[in-house]
Amino acid sequence: MSRKEKACRRYWFWFTIFILYLAFGLYCICTNFVDIFGMLLLSPFIFASLPLYAYLFLGMFIWAFMNMAMDDFYKE
Repeated sequence: MSRKEKACRRYWFWFTIFILYLAFGLYCICTNFVDIFGMLLLSPFIFASLPLYAYLFLGMFIWAFMNMAMDDFYKE
């Protein structure tokens, strides 16, 4: 398997993970809207909204790996 094919497979893997990540976020917002809204209001107080920050950092991590895989795909 060439490097380009591996990069393409890695991209689709991370894209699938990203879609699941978004689906989970939408589920959490729809089922716990009041809690999420409360966390957003209290976001200046970092301990009250740690789950939101963790979710944000996880999303940035997934997005970075998706971009790295796509960059590897276009390098070849």
